[in-house]
Amino acid sequence: MKIIFLIITILFQHDSLPKENIAEIHSKHIQALGGRAKLDSVQSITKTGYEIINGSKYSLIRYVLRPAYARHELINEITGDLTITCVYNDTMLVWTKGMEKPVNSFEVMKRFNKEHNKYAKSLFYNSFVDYKQEGYEPEYLGKELVKNKECFKIKVRRTENGVENYYLLDCQTYLLAMQYDVVPDNPVIIKAYYEDYRSVNGIMFAHKKSSDSGKVVFTQSIYNEIIINSKLDKKFFECYPTKE
Repeated sequence: MKIIFLIITILFQHDSLPKENIAEIHSKHIQALGGRAKLDSVQSITKTGYEIINGSKYSLIRYVLRPAYARHELINEITGDLTITCVYNDTMLVWTKGMEKPVNSFEVMKRFNKEHNKYAKSLFYNSFVDYKQEGYEPEYLGKELVKNKECFKIKVRRTENGVENYYLLDCQTYLLAMQYDVVPDNPVIIKAYYEDYRSVNGIMFAHKKSSDSGKVVFTQSIYNEIIINSKLDKKFFECYPTKE
């Protein structure tokens, strides 16, 4: 009798799951962001604001340029120390005050060498937005609460490296509420939460992002201004100070 009851319960739970259509969720997500035409028109993004890392506050400027250029500048508001990270041409340079020359992080982390384009591209959107072009097969996992909001849960497995991207989209707005990645051989899962969405030239951007591992908030980024399509020279992404 208990076995029959268990089977009926499992069948009932399975049948009660909403059979959401991935294509429909994807379409509404794109429209919520501003539409495919507007997204494709973006060639550069500049974000200014501040970031809190382990309790320390930093002034922040982030630049991204298609197809795969990125530059982050952090200034410690107490010490004034500057840290610059640049991504370009199989290179991810990290420079901070006191260093004679920057460190190539992609050289240190060999397994990321082949995916630097996706790293920079992800700063624009996410692998679910472009899953068709990338040849990924997204999977709908049901619904889950994120900060008391019901969200669609989508998994995208990136075939080039085995990384699984998980996206939770607000069921009401279809905007990204939370994201996390499961990386092979890495037990640490850091969840990123996106809030305070505002329109920038017709495209929705989250102006607040916080990250945690379930115990401690690692970072919190607040963007005061976001500018799209400002003119950025590629050489700008290869520059770093030669002196302190």
